[in-house]
Amino acid sequence: MAGLSDTDIKPHIRVAVAQGPTGEGGKTYQPGYLTSSATRQTALVTLTDLTATTLKVLGLPQPKEAVGSAWRTAGGGDTATMGKVDRLRDEDVAAQAIRHVQGGFWWVLGGAQLLLYGIAGVALRRRWNVPASRARILSTTRFIALVGGAVPVATFLTGMVPWWNLPHPTPALVATVLGFSVLVAVLAWAGPWRGSVLGPGLAIAALTALTLAADVMADSRLQLNTLMGYNAIIAGRFYGFGNQAFSLFAVAAILTAAWLAERPVRAGRRAAAVAIIAAVGAAAVAVDGLPAWGSDFGGVIAMVPAFAVLGLMATGQRVSALRLGLFCLLGAALVLLISYVNSRSANPTHLGRFWQDLMNGDAWDVVVRKFQAMLRSLGYWPFTLALAGAIAFLYFVLIRPLKWRASLLERLYERCATMRPALVCALTVGVVGTLVNDSGVVILSVAFSLATPLLLAAAVRALELDLAAEGTSAPQRSGSPSAAPG
Repeated sequence: MAGLSDTDIKPHIRVAVAQGPTGEGGKTYQPGYLTSSATRQTALVTLTDLTATTLKVLGLPQPKEAVGSAWRTAGGGDTATMGKVDRLRDEDVAAQAIRHVQGGFWWVLGGAQLLLYGIAGVALRRRWNVPASRARILSTTRFIALVGGAVPVATFLTGMVPWWNLPHPTPALVATVLGFSVLVAVLAWAGPWRGSVLGPGLAIAALTALTLAADVMADSRLQLNTLMGYNAIIAGRFYGFGNQAFSLFAVAAILTAAWLAERPVRAGRRAAAVAIIAAVGAAAVAVDGLPAWGSDFGGVIAMVPAFAVLGLMATGQRVSALRLGLFCLLGAALVLLISYVNSRSANPTHLGRFWQDLMNGDAWDVVVRKFQAMLRSLGYWPFTLALAGAIAFLYFVLIRPLKWRASLLERLYERCATMRPALVCALTVGVVGTLVNDSGVVILSVAFSLATPLLLAAAVRALELDLAAEGTSAPQRSGSPSAAPG
């Protein structure tokens, strides 16, 4: 039995109940929750699973056109019937709250980042006459940037708190996200690495990558019904990396690898730097691409060349168009290999089904459909406007020279040898990910939502250190304290 429709215009998660034989050697459905290979989530199945379940119970083969997987029983800790009902009701409340807030969240996040860019533009490009005021303003700007960089991972950490059980779930969700954002920023700000240029940003990037990796390795519970994840009501995806989570994970992994390699690069130990980048890259590609974890097709194609280019740039080697093309082909070959292996399994994911479509001559239709969806994504204004604002900020604030000589990025590059490779490769994974995913511009916009605030925080710290050094050395050079920069 399954609920197939809603009683009003507001969609809900509906009931699904099974009793009797499962079609597997006389087995029957046991007390507990239902699940299927299509969701990998306890207490969630899909309507397309109905066909697969019915065919299996009747002992009939499932044609390739019939997507979905047969229902099966998943154990549940709730022994009482009402406990199960409460658990299912919680799932619906959480999905409703996310659906109510998600559209506005992207407008607010984009607007907040544009506001951050405006504040930073004034703070960084103005010559403050009072050193104490300048120091406070730069320090505040850096902390706000760290909060902005912590928002993405905070949206997933919120899933650990049962905010849906509170009397007003939607305000509780917003407050929890803000609370986690500030908490993560404070930990990054106050850690033992607080005096370095890269330390706070590295802490946030590593936490983002580790959180998302651990989540997909544990059935993606933090992504389900999450602001930057997926929604059970929309039912587009239930496990692995969604496009937004992939973008965050890929950029966070690249920044982590680059900034962990900073010391070996500075010390001239190229082999150690390459080993760090290769280890992080191999782990990230495995987490993203393996069907048991991330199950992401386009992500592998984007991440392989990005990490390969990162290794070359960090060690001072030339990146040619030929090399970049070969790395892209390597990424495509790797994901096709994963798809082939997955197609041989009893319950192939969309990776395995793509290989089957490729062998049947139907893959081109899939490619065309995804490309058209990518083009339509340019009309997603919350993402397009935020992306345009980030690019404008990079050029007009960080790249153009300051009134006191070098631009912020030049100052940052002088202090951080791996910063330029990190930014180039983060941009590479965003651009390639945009071209090979149906979410299109969403990929690049989400990538900038993490990379730009962390870049800003590092640039402000580099400026703070440079101004402190200039303020200390200027009187010694001129013989008069009045010659120190204002």
